[in-house]
Amino acid sequence: MIQDANFDIQKKGLGLLSAHKNFYSPKDLHNFKEILQLIEDNFKERGSRAFKKQLLSSKEKEVWSCECGKVGNDLDEFCSTCGKDIFGFTNQEPHPSKIPVIIKERIELISEQLS
Repeated sequence: MIQDANFDIQKKGLGLLSAHKNFYSPKDLHNFKEILQLIEDNFKERGSRAFKKQLLSSKEKEVWSCECGKVGNDLDEFCSTCGKDIFGFTNQEPHPSKIPVIIKERIELISEQLS
């Protein structure tokens, strides 16, 4: 699902990765490592970054433009128009920055159990 052309299906596949299995095998270690690479390859920033001058200052701050057309969003904020972040996720959806942490913990736990 993560490799599907439809972004909504990719997001659903990402959400499924947080579910646990009843039993893990050595093959799961290999699969989890592949999944980490797939997440990195398929979930790139969908918005574009730019710099914007601040009012009454010569300093610039980094902002991003959303897919929906809203310009000037702060980097760590969700779009005020559509509610998505620079990766195309709302705050209610599993995020591609958080799922790898879960998977790495599982890799560590499985490795300990198999040693």
